Amino acid sequence: PGHNWQEIRDKGEVPFARGLAMREGIQEVLGTFDKEAATKLQSMRDVAVVVVDHGVAEVFTA
Repeated sequence: PGHNWQEIRDKGEVPFARGLAMREGIQEVLGTFDKEAATKLQSMRDVAVVVVDHGVAEVFTA
């Protein structure tokens, strides 16, 4: 948010975002477009990494 992503694309680079978020909110958002990833995250007890690209997600242990 607040960044001009097009400037990055104009340089021929691929923009990406990274950050930390509370698990509950991420599970809720995942549930709106990738229920399998949301279920996988809910079943994990360890710290997780969630990767989202083109409307699909994958969840990994950190």
